[in-house]
Amino acid sequence: MRKQRKNTVLASSNKGQTMMDMLLVIIVLFVLLVSAIIGSLIFSNINDEIQADTTLSNESRDAAANINTGYTNWFDNAFLMALVLLWALLIISSFLLDSHPVFFIVTVFLLIFVFIVGMIVSNTYSEIVSDPEISGFAADYPKAGFIMNNFLLVLIVIGLTAGLAYYAKNRI
Repeated sequence: MRKQRKNTVLASSNKGQTMMDMLLVIIVLFVLLVSAIIGSLIFSNINDEIQADTTLSNESRDAAANINTGYTNWFDNAFLMALVLLWALLIISSFLLDSHPVFFIVTVFLLIFVFIVGMIVSNTYSEIVSDPEISGFAADYPKAGFIMNNFLLVLIVIGLTAGLAYYAKNRI
């Protein structure tokens, strides 16, 4: 009897865990992308100084130029990989949590809140990349830019799949 009561308390304390995990996904992706764009801006300025420095060897300048061109491609792919991995982890954690169907209404309201936060993050990203100094560097991230421009749709797909994993598992 005591063990059953302990599981009931644990299940009721995890009712909003999936939606809070989605908020974490939103924050991690936004910080990763903005950091990568600002890093690209900073490294491009450093690379310009390296290329202008005649005391450095040609090999050093070529290495810096190669790093500068590969940086954006690497971080664009890293952003996409982070999205896919965080999505997979969210589905797995949603599947492993015990839930009661009565919490579906709470989950819907939390999901609406997550969508609102996602729209705010997407609009914030749009404002950041509309800066003339940053917009050229943001254009070097086509995959991440596409995801952030369609972030609400991406969040709806992530939310629906996490919800399906959360509520559609077999009951024993």
